[in-house]
Amino acid sequence: MNKRKFIVISGIVLSFLVVIVVIVMACSKDKITIFFDVDGGSKISKMKVSVGEKIKLPKTTKKGYTFDGWFNENTKVKNNVSFDKDTTLTAHWKELEEKTMIITFNTDCGNKIKDMTITCEEELKLPKPKKEGYNFIDWEDKKGNVVTNKSKLECEDITLKAKWEKEEEKKEEKKEDKKEETKVEEKKEEVKKEYTCSNGYTLDGNKCIKEEDVETRCGEGTIEKDGKCVTVSNDVRKELQKSCSNNGVLVGDDCFYDLITDEEQQDSSTCTQEWDSQNNKCYNSKSLAQSSCSSGYINIADPGAGVTGGCFPVSDKEKYCSDGFTLKDNKCIKIIDATLK
Repeated sequence: MNKRKFIVISGIVLSFLVVIVVIVMACSKDKITIFFDVDGGSKISKMKVSVGEKIKLPKTTKKGYTFDGWFNENTKVKNNVSFDKDTTLTAHWKELEEKTMIITFNTDCGNKIKDMTITCEEELKLPKPKKEGYNFIDWEDKKGNVVTNKSKLECEDITLKAKWEKEEEKKEEKKEDKKEETKVEEKKEEVKKEYTCSNGYTLDGNKCIKEEDVETRCGEGTIEKDGKCVTVSNDVRKELQKSCSNNGVLVGDDCFYDLITDEEQQDSSTCTQEWDSQNNKCYNSKSLAQSSCSSGYINIADPGAGVTGGCFPVSDKEKYCSDGFTLKDNKCIKIIDATLK
């Protein structure tokens, strides 16, 4: 009895298992797999779908190409398509036609540079021209805009012109910049510190000024007389000049005045006043001629030192300053740098 019952139960369980297996196998046949061959494009995962289920096809991308759709062998497959078995779809691509542009270089008498053809998306790699005696600054377009490797250009042919700077101007500019920097630093130092001068000096900006009275004296080879300097030497000596006042007539050492025209007195024996024996004329009066020196000379009767008396040239005293001083506006001035403290 127990054996028969066991057999019945075992038969029922076995029948149940068979039914389950049949159902599972039937369901498995309703699911299919769609595979995607991207042909170098971005990866697309396979899809598990039901037989006859309409699906929306994914898109893939590939650099330098345009996606042209999915193909089942040679047939292009559209969206909302269904399949009844496992299928592999292959991506088709169309190569992009890249736009290009030509860059022409005007080096303005520099070395010649060939035109450059690049794609519109390509990064710029501009050459650096050379020109004797000049330094290259940059490239500029026709509007004067500076163009560098980081510039974004319109996708069209363009001409770039080189901008130059003379080497000497660059050097001068650097010198000027250096001078300005030095001045700025000096001003900073002046703000931090104060200028001072030693006793006897007056501070003027960053300089110390000292004044002294001018010393006047006669130079070598001269003597002082009446506040003037006289050069005493036989080489420059002149004789005294004799002269008559009031239109007198100089004859030798005498001056004759008022000529007598009376015919009776035109002889030395008949002239009742003063007779000019040199010119045989009769005058009313006579006096000793005056002796003097010409302008710029002075009379020294006995200069000594073997020099004969006479007229000698006169000059003003010379102005002198102590060592380190400079004559300016009748003052002796000394200028030194002030001390920063």
